[in-house]
Amino acid sequence: MTLFFFSLGVGLFLAAATVFFRDIMHIWSVFITALLYFSAIFYDPTQMTFSIGGFNMQQIIKLNPMYWYITGFRRTLMWGIPLDINMFLVCGLCALSRCWWASRCSARHRTASCCIYKKEERTMEPIIKVDNVSMCFNLSTEKHESLKEYLLAMVQGRLQYDEFYALRDVSLDIMPGDFYGLVGLNGSGKSTLLKTIAGVYKPSKGKVTVNGTIAPLIELGAGFDMDLTARENIYLNGTVLGFSPKYLDEKFDEIVEFSELQNFLDVPLKNYSSGMVARIGFAIATITKPDILIADEVLSVGDFLFQQKCEKRMKELMAGGTTVILVSHSIEQIERMCSKVAWLSHGRLKMNGDTETVCNAYKAVQRGEA
Repeated sequence: MTLFFFSLGVGLFLAAATVFFRDIMHIWSVFITALLYFSAIFYDPTQMTFSIGGFNMQQIIKLNPMYWYITGFRRTLMWGIPLDINMFLVCGLCALSRCWWASRCSARHRTASCCIYKKEERTMEPIIKVDNVSMCFNLSTEKHESLKEYLLAMVQGRLQYDEFYALRDVSLDIMPGDFYGLVGLNGSGKSTLLKTIAGVYKPSKGKVTVNGTIAPLIELGAGFDMDLTARENIYLNGTVLGFSPKYLDEKFDEIVEFSELQNFLDVPLKNYSSGMVARIGFAIATITKPDILIADEVLSVGDFLFQQKCEKRMKELMAGGTTVILVSHSIEQIERMCSKVAWLSHGRLKMNGDTETVCNAYKAVQRGEA
């Protein structure tokens, strides 16, 4: 039981950490290997009498939580010695501390490729409040060919980074029921702002407050396993979005009908076109009425008829009180659909206001008139 909770805690911690450190999945296998070698699984720890850095090797081994679980299994299964109270307490404390630490990480970082926030009572307060947010990324100036080179550079203090600000001091209030558009050139910070709102990124500075549930369509293929069929991915992605299997059973036919992929349900997603993946992703995300729908260029990969279908669905959601944030390079689409627009340039909020004013100013700059 204690091993189960320890493993659960490790899994929750990894889920939280992977959101911010994508490469942890590669480093983790190296860490697990080191953890096993230091857990006395392959040798008798009583024979480890030497010291490392002034510390006795047996003392170092006992700092590894896996040592206690392995020793407990050995004593119980191989030698028939029941667990004493000290062994049980150590294993229990390891499990509880890991679960507590992991839950704290998850709560603090608001993980998710699809973040579900606690729904609060609706007032005329902003449903999304972006307060002086900056997002800084460390870009490595050196290329390391292997993990060994990277770790050596890190230990020797030779790692060098350039700071890149994708967002700088952005402040924005979005009210319930708004249809908000984000415009700007490639690299202006639109997608970064959406991921910060959705909780995928934690701001380097400032604060984002979100009151309600979010259905994010930020990255094509996010929340899908390309080796699974569309039928299987409906349940996988729906579960990630917080829907129960029973609810997905009830809505399955509606999802399939909206996506118009009846003849391809048992085909792996890796054989789908980008437009077909967008169809199924949009259909799943909009089967229920979220408080906030975020769409980042997802309509640009679909055909014209499906784009019209998606626009109609978004207008229906907005009529029901859903707040929509749309990123599109089609200024005509922004003008047609959005009630307010924010213009980002080089990570800064250049202009924010009604659609006509902002779009006219944006088009004038693109034409070189301003």
